[in-house]
Amino acid sequence: MTDSTNGKPPTIQFVVCLSLRGPIKPGDYRVENATINVSYPDQFALGLPGPIYLPAGASTLFVVSWEDDKLRTAKLLESKSHERHLPIHQVLALISKLLMAFKLVRIGHADGMRIRTVGISDTLFFYSLIDSRPTGNLNMGLRLDPRLHPWAATGRDPWDGSGTTEIALPHVDADTFPIARRFVRCFELLEHGFYKETVIVAHAILDDTVQSVVRDQLRLKGIEDKRSQDSLLRAIKEQRLSIYLGPLLKTVAGITLAELWQDAPQAIKWLNTVRNDIAHAGSGDSRENACKAIFVATKAIAALRSRGLLVCEFPAGMLRSARITAAWTPNPEAWVPIGDAIETDPFD
Repeated sequence: MTDSTNGKPPTIQFVVCLSLRGPIKPGDYRVENATINVSYPDQFALGLPGPIYLPAGASTLFVVSWEDDKLRTAKLLESKSHERHLPIHQVLALISKLLMAFKLVRIGHADGMRIRTVGISDTLFFYSLIDSRPTGNLNMGLRLDPRLHPWAATGRDPWDGSGTTEIALPHVDADTFPIARRFVRCFELLEHGFYKETVIVAHAILDDTVQSVVRDQLRLKGIEDKRSQDSLLRAIKEQRLSIYLGPLLKTVAGITLAELWQDAPQAIKWLNTVRNDIAHAGSGDSRENACKAIFVATKAIAALRSRGLLVCEFPAGMLRSARITAAWTPNPEAWVPIGDAIETDPFD
């Protein structure tokens, strides 16, 4: 673990360029225990063959620094595991707190446009230092145009080197993956730092889907009248998801979610609690909770699908991504997959 040689705690520094621009004067701003320097360079040297040209009028450079009194961040950054990826989210939360002050006083004003909470998807690039020593890797989110950076040409298609266009075309003018499309919003909210909203939307998607499953089973039982279905579902007010997926599902379909996914009762109870804390108690933002909320909702739906209780497809990689984001959090619960369980799941 890094420790400062002069007896002082090490200084952590993150250099983060974001794809937004607001009416923030260049200079230093104090946020919690950190200093955030704001500037607007038109190019930046990153140790690559040439400078990176930044979008004029559409990018901001933030340098966030603080003394790591208890060596917590230094330990994470020097970790060989996923923990080295966690500090950037702490940094983005500090930047979001700065941006919130400007957004707060400029709602409805042109100066408030394009200022908002930010997340990992807003980064054009970022890297970290401990006592001015680079640590970890340079993380690039900015797509380099080979017309401006000829040295960046790879010989592949300069616009779509991974072939994503070909994969996406069948889904452009189609209604494929209807439930998965709703979860795309969760991943977008997560990537842009809207953690409370991620939990609320993930819970809502699961709740809607489960109600649809129950209604289908009620129709199979001969209860086709929508009013009768509504009376039954609305009569359940407390711990709705737990009851829908437990005794009610057992009654109408002969099985509970717990019989498909052993950890479901604990996971669903957790999701209900976190969602209610946000909706009714105004609990704070938590990326960790947002990641786990997506996992619980997608896993529960995939489990119901495995029993033929609903027709639902997920595009390749979505369920795995939900598992990874949940696993790569500071304090994953026992029902969050670890190790080999991240790569494969019986409900994939």
